[in-house]
Parts: sequence; structure tokens; C-alpha cells
Amino acid sequence: MKVRLNKRTIDEAVYEGPGSCYLWDTELTAFGLRIYPTGKKSFVVSYWSRGRRRFYILGQFGKLTLPQAREAALEVFLRIRRGEVVSRGRAGTPSAGR
Repeated sequence: MKVRLNKRTIDEAVYEGPGSCYLWDTELTAFGLRIYPTGKKSFVVSYWSRGRRRFYILGQFGKLTLPQAREAALEVFLRIRRGEVVSRGRAGTPSAGR
């Protein structure tokens, strides 16, 4: 669902399953919030790579503020535009040497 992401909409957001639950920002395309069944909320960026839709997790809401997440999303978009690989390794750290 597309909404204007702000602190209030994020605080009020609840999981509506089954499956993945996302709120997409109306101001910054492909930037959104993933809501898990446990109630955990993470900021994400959606992008296409090699013909597949991918998601890059920016960080968990609460540890990362909305303005910080927007700034991080812009950095990820720039890296994608330059052709850099932005996927994370298995340990949750950015992949090195790709």
C-alpha cells in the first residue's frame, strides 16, 4: 500500500498477512517499510537486478529514524544507478569485492 511515510503512519502500521506486508512511501519511489508478523518494522529499498526484484534492508525502525532511512535510501539508489552491487552478505554486512 502507498502512503506518506511519517512517524505517525509507521507507529500505527500493523501486519496484515498472509505473506509480506509493505508500506511504500509516496514521496520517495521504491522506499518503504516492511512489517513483520512479530511487529518488527524495517526500512527497505526495492530495486531490480538481473531481471529479479530485490529488497535491500536499510535498518530497523527505532534504531534508524525516518530521516536517516531516507538519506540511506538515496545513497543506495545512487550505488544502484552506478551499477554497484548493493546486496548484503549472509552475515548482514555489505558484500565485499562484488
